[in-house]
Amino acid sequence: QQRLDLDCPDDLAVVADRPKLKAALINLLDGAVKGASPGGVVALTCYQTGEQLRLQVATDLQLGNPSASLGLSIVRRLMELQGGTVLVESGSSGTICALLLPLRSAGEALG
Repeated sequence: QQRLDLDCPDDLAVVADRPKLKAALINLLDGAVKGASPGGVVALTCYQTGEQLRLQVATDLQLGNPSASLGLSIVRRLMELQGGTVLVESGSSGTICALLLPLRSAGEALG
C-alpha cells in the first residue's frame, strides 16, 4: 500500500481535452502505484512554469520494465494530441514523469 500526496493549487487552469488528460494522468498514477515500493509515496504536483502547466507524478519506482515503457508511450501520444509533451527523469531515488501542457485562454479551442 502506498500513500498519495497531492499538491495542486486551486487557481491553476488549462484548456485541454478532458478525456485524454484524464487517461494520461490515470495511466501515470496507475503505473506509479503499481511500481512503487510497499509503503512508498506517490506524489502528484501541479504548477505553472512559464507558459505551461506542469502535472508531475513522482515515485520511488525505477523505470525499466516493459509495462512502464508501454504506458509512457500511450501517455506521450495523448499529450502530443493536445500540443503537450512528456518529460521523464529517472535516477537512483526514483522517477518523475511530468506532463507539460500549454496554457490557453478560455476562448481558445484545441486543434
